[in-house]
Amino acid sequence: MSYIDQIKQCHFNMDDNQMGYFARQLELIEAQALQIVYPQLKATALIPVQTYAGMDEWAKTQTYRQFNHVGKAKVIADWGQDFSQVGVNGAEYTGKFVVKGDSYEYNYEELQQSMRTNINLPNELAFAAKQAIDEAVDDHGWHGNVPAGITGFLNNPDVPRTDVPADGTGSSTLWSTKTGIQMYRDMVQAISDVNTISNGVESADTLILPLEQYNLIENTAYDSDNSSDSVLTVFRRNRPGILVDYVLQLNEAGTDSKDIMVAYTRNPIKVSYRLPIPFMQFPLYNKGGTVFEVRMLCRMGDVVFKFPKSANIKEGI
Repeated sequence: MSYIDQIKQCHFNMDDNQMGYFARQLELIEAQALQIVYPQLKATALIPVQTYAGMDEWAKTQTYRQFNHVGKAKVIADWGQDFSQVGVNGAEYTGKFVVKGDSYEYNYEELQQSMRTNINLPNELAFAAKQAIDEAVDDHGWHGNVPAGITGFLNNPDVPRTDVPADGTGSSTLWSTKTGIQMYRDMVQAISDVNTISNGVESADTLILPLEQYNLIENTAYDSDNSSDSVLTVFRRNRPGILVDYVLQLNEAGTDSKDIMVAYTRNPIKVSYRLPIPFMQFPLYNKGGTVFEVRMLCRMGDVVFKFPKSANIKEGI
């Protein structure tokens, strides 16, 4: 349905010229709002997103199954009948969804003033509403929704957590007390632990850090006695297949509010953010009188680690 048809359905007294102008403005605002990029919101860029289509966008729950094979083959004697049996243990996990929304308004007076001056309708409200939706999607991806029983990327109980070595100044784990070589070692260990914990099955391809620690490795020499190359430069040179990035939400995200870093496999088979509706804008709505409202919403589920050992959280950095 076009915006002109939506305006007509509001039964508001506008001539064709006014309706056409208002429709063009709303289309322009929607397009601009969708084009805005906020680089500080990284959940949907760093967590693989599971998309939906059609009626699946409104499914009440979604269930996935996790399986583990048990049993081993064994030696069979001549004419033996004692073949060992293998089995499959399975568990079902059902996730829920939550909806968040907001809105913005225009009135008939603003429409007339905009037409008279030939200036676009103010779009700051639309941008603010879209930004609020984007922030909700981002925050939910990292933290989930505890009251609704929905887990996010950072609070999944199945992802292993361990402290980094406490060999900084004063036996501290903090990177602010460590040398470049020690910070580099902690980064390598975070990646290597994914492979170790999973018995060689998983290989991490992503390492995310709090902003302060990211800046630290970017500006601290790996080995000041022999080279001016930063810790980050050396790590990227030696581990070219690993994406290193910062995420603001990792600050104080660990046990007892410790800063953390996370090494994981950025693959939708391993981990995915269930995001049926990242953004939806509803048709124009006449609230009564001269006020028009535009509503937006998002619909979000949990972050699922189908292979929990494909991630590793290191605390205390």
